[in-house]
Amino acid sequence: MSEQLSTRQLDALGRGLTLPAPTAPGRTWQPRTTAELHLLREAQRLDGQRRLLLAQVTRLLGVRPGREALAERHRQVLVGVARGEGPEETGRRLFLSANTVRTHRRKALAALGARSSAHALGLAVAAGLITAQDIRTGGTP
Repeated sequence: MSEQLSTRQLDALGRGLTLPAPTAPGRTWQPRTTAELHLLREAQRLDGQRRLLLAQVTRLLGVRPGREALAERHRQVLVGVARGEGPEETGRRLFLSANTVRTHRRKALAALGARSSAHALGLAVAAGLITAQDIRTGGTP
């Protein structure tokens, strides 16, 4: 197995199950038909397979699970990547300059052995360093 996954493939693996937007604030999306219920269950099954594959990729690349694998500030900056923030937005959220955010991002990539921000994000999610809760809350403790 000498072939390496491309950045595009790793990025696709890093994306998880996304449900439709809720119909009202505070309500979660619920399937209304048997077809929607079937699709939701199948999507959840496939999302579980995606997580298993990411865990395998992480293991093969030698990334060790646990928050100690990444400095807290580097993790917070990667959460900004997951949220789609640019360095300026992440800097405002963390009270850092954009250049400092870029430096933390670069160091996080080096710590994870990643080739791109998307690759680092995929590895961090697979290793459990970044959770959906972190992304929703901004990753600050």
